[in-house]
Amino acid sequence: GQIVTGRWVFPIVIARMARGVTATEAYQELLQLPGAMRSPKYTEASGIRITPLRHTLVGDMRRIILLLAAGAFIVLLVASINIASLVLTRVSARQREFAIRRALGASNRDIARQILAETVLLSALAFVATIPIAMWTLDAIRAWVPIRMYGADNIAFDGRAVAASGVFSLLTAMLFSAAPLWSSRG
Repeated sequence: GQIVTGRWVFPIVIARMARGVTATEAYQELLQLPGAMRSPKYTEASGIRITPLRHTLVGDMRRIILLLAAGAFIVLLVASINIASLVLTRVSARQREFAIRRALGASNRDIARQILAETVLLSALAFVATIPIAMWTLDAIRAWVPIRMYGADNIAFDGRAVAASGVFSLLTAMLFSAAPLWSSRG
């Protein structure tokens, strides 16, 4: 391919470097290319650059993606703490019910299982409800990603990521229901 800017034409060469080859060695090998590459306008030191393919195709999107991932993690952490707080509040409001259930023969283990089941069910329902929101968000991201960005047209909903998110959501629910479980033993 070529990049044409005004009256200058710049060839684009894409190559994979062998293991152990440094950028300097690759540059020296590029200088040895025959034909048009020997033309003075191509062999000037400023005319040949070696850059990683990912950087050439995607640019500085890595920082943006890492920032989005960090933001998503913080949102998940805040949501998990809020859920734990809500469950703890609900458990403390139900202490009278738990006392009656204990008096009728329910063990602490039975009560703990009930709290855990309620929390996991709530988490699973919330996870299922967020899937359409994730799809709409994905459509918005596709609309905002620059067309020139490599792979922008391949941004898609990944089933493995959804499954991993579901497992993570259930594990988070179990983890954050532990505090109310310990407080219900009282």
